[in-house]
Amino acid sequence: MGMVLGGVAILLTLIWGLTVVLGSSDPDEDAAIDTSEPETATAGSSITTDVETSWTARLVLVASVPYLILELQNAITSSSGKKVLILIALIITVALLFGYILFQSFQPWIQNRHFEFMVDKYAKDKLLSLLTTNGKPSIAKIQRLFNKIGKDNTESVTPAEIRVLVLGVKMDDDDISTNLVLDEIATYFDTSGDGGISQEEFVTGMTKLALTLLDQTPSQIATSGQITSPEQEALLGRIKSTSRAASTSWSIYIRATLSLAFGIAIACTLSQPLTQSIMAFATAANVSSFWVSYVVLPLALNYDTILQTITSASQKSQKTNSLMLSSLYTGVFMGNIIGLLPFLVPVYFRDLSSDVSAELHLVLLICLVMGGFTSFNTTFPRWTGYVALILYPISLGTVYVITSIQS
Repeated sequence: MGMVLGGVAILLTLIWGLTVVLGSSDPDEDAAIDTSEPETATAGSSITTDVETSWTARLVLVASVPYLILELQNAITSSSGKKVLILIALIITVALLFGYILFQSFQPWIQNRHFEFMVDKYAKDKLLSLLTTNGKPSIAKIQRLFNKIGKDNTESVTPAEIRVLVLGVKMDDDDISTNLVLDEIATYFDTSGDGGISQEEFVTGMTKLALTLLDQTPSQIATSGQITSPEQEALLGRIKSTSRAASTSWSIYIRATLSLAFGIAIACTLSQPLTQSIMAFATAANVSSFWVSYVVLPLALNYDTILQTITSASQKSQKTNSLMLSSLYTGVFMGNIIGLLPFLVPVYFRDLSSDVSAELHLVLLICLVMGGFTSFNTTFPRWTGYVALILYPISLGTVYVITSIQS
């Protein structure tokens, strides 16, 4: 549970705070921002996110449910009653995990936002040069790009061919798995679900992607007088109507579910040896196991995210900040669920001790406070970022004191 708490603390306090502090703009900076693109500007010393980001933040609250159930152990004295609660928490955790996968099959906008975040992170500048002219999407350039990446002038391209385009632009192949990229591309572009991406789907998807990278919406383009042909008007209409269209290829979700189940099985099998290795490393290095579990490993695992936050948040772009925070919230959800399973499975089936009340208290407190705050707000003043940054050492200091007293 130490790594779960360390991950939650870093994501919802340190990285969230950095995003708000660095992404906020002062009043004098706002005056220098082009008001013709209101989504790019931030109001005062604050950042503003889109409403989808607040919806994604509710995943943090949902992931708190099994932790709430585990908290009920404090009110029960019998060992059989505690074991029943652990079983209930385990069932709910598994249900939430597979429910999240099923939810994405009907509401793929979460996966689409992750794809947009990865493109914004790795390939924004180069893709904009390929897809736009004079600050707006170019249908002609996108159509020429389709003809170039298609083989033998076929009427459709594959997700793999689009991946070659994206990877050839600027994406690290070892950062995200090949299958994940292919699945997200298929969900984003293949709205018909036939396994191929037609020219119309390609042009619509790339135009939508270009608008995302430009921090623009179809409505802004329509009202700015940039539509110069009926073809452009029809394209913007398709983008609006397919903004949340789903791919009907269930093989994607079956493959993802099987891969996830395999990964969970490995995590549950290796959880106890991993804990023993961490303790052995801490002893050999003459370092407290607390610092290894709660600080060193979570920082090492999230090092890239911290650097990316500093770079991206400094752009002071609403779209970039929204995508970054959405990715952060989904990361907390998956981290809480995946981290809880290797703990609950051996505790229940091997009758091990589940006395991690300090970690449970803090994980639950951070998730409920930050999840509740971010789920119903889209504007965050800069001072809230400073408060979140202060909460990081406070949370670690609190669990250090509690665990020291208990030991």
